[in-house]
Amino acid sequence: MTAEILRIFGYVAGIGGLALGVFFLLFRKVIQKKIFPSLTKNQAYRIINRFLILVTIVALFGIAAWVITEIFPWANRNVPNRDLIKIVNMDTYLTREAYHYEYQREKKSNAHFIDRLIREDTELLKKVDTIIEIVGTDFDGKDRIINYNPNLIIVHRSAFETEKSPDTGDVRLIRFLSDMVGTNAKILIYSRQHDTDKNYAEDIEDRTGLHGRVFIHRFEPGNPFEDDNQVNIFKKMIKELINKIDSNL
Repeated sequence: MTAEILRIFGYVAGIGGLALGVFFLLFRKVIQKKIFPSLTKNQAYRIINRFLILVTIVALFGIAAWVITEIFPWANRNVPNRDLIKIVNMDTYLTREAYHYEYQREKKSNAHFIDRLIREDTELLKKVDTIIEIVGTDFDGKDRIINYNPNLIIVHRSAFETEKSPDTGDVRLIRFLSDMVGTNAKILIYSRQHDTDKNYAEDIEDRTGLHGRVFIHRFEPGNPFEDDNQVNIFKKMIKELINKIDSNL
């Protein structure tokens, strides 16, 4: 029963909740001692008062810890913020382009799937900070990404397509990537399109000036994120890029 109470407190409120749980159990033990009838009113008041003060202090520390981890999410990691590998996941607002049926149904993008893939890997999560950028008809995130100064940009080749002008996707993508020359970011472009190959990567490098920084991955047609084998191959490529970046930091 005691362990279950601590588990509930810890699950709901983290370290602060765990501390409150301990104080709750201690207070209950004191009450169960049935010592209050033998104490003066002043003595009983002091005991209760001390517990209330301690619980308040612990609660305040718990709130402060929560605020710090919410404002500075890197604070609960084992590496300094300056050493984190910054990743931008980019995809189109057209959720029908998602590579997983459930993500299409929930109006989510491939960027959300990849973000979850990274966050579920505790080894990767210690090394990276990742954000999602959804590209709409008028994309205004260029300066935001440059200021973020990413080490890796994972972008769907169709990210810049629109319903009205699907054929301009590559043009808008190249224009965006050209603006990334001044960053140190490596670029991973993924697609189901059959011509997403070495020649395509070389063409992107020539047209953007990102020589030696463009990597590509071609998926099979269909919904490849429903295929564990394809997901694992793609994740392995991401990990290799992250480790390569990490070794150069």
